[in-house]
Amino acid sequence: MGVGVRFGSAIASAMLLIIPGLAAAQTASNSDQLRMLGQCNGCIFEDLDLSGRKMTGVDLSGSTFRNVDFTGAGLGIAIFDNAVLENVSFEGADLGGASFTDATLKNVSFDRSDLTGAVFDDVILTDTDLQSGMQCNTQMRKRRLRPTRDQLDGVKFHGRRSSMRL
Repeated sequence: MGVGVRFGSAIASAMLLIIPGLAAAQTASNSDQLRMLGQCNGCIFEDLDLSGRKMTGVDLSGSTFRNVDFTGAGLGIAIFDNAVLENVSFEGADLGGASFTDATLKNVSFDRSDLTGAVFDDVILTDTDLQSGMQCNTQMRKRRLRPTRDQLDGVKFHGRRSSMRL
């Protein structure tokens, strides 16, 4: 995991587009490339409106997102592996082929988003509903989901194999 970098307001989106250190093997002079294939591992994004942005293939592994709006954003094949997302909106966003492996999602909205081929292996979901997004070949290994104890409060398991790793 990379060193944490804190971003706020509109500055974060500009930083993602122009700082050479945030983009793998890319130059600051090519903002379209940075926007589409940028990288910001372990960054912190707070209180941002990134709605409608085209960030196809962006690698945001290990990053933290709090109060971020990705409404209508183009995030196909984006990587959110090991990321923490809290109070995030992906309403109407294109997340086709995006990866959320080992991510923690709390109060994340996927209303009308395109989750075609998206990967949600080993995610922790709290107050997050993936059913409201359009799913086709969306991968989620239920046997490997790690719900919190609060999510299981009141749930009764029956049978010989009724254990779950918490």
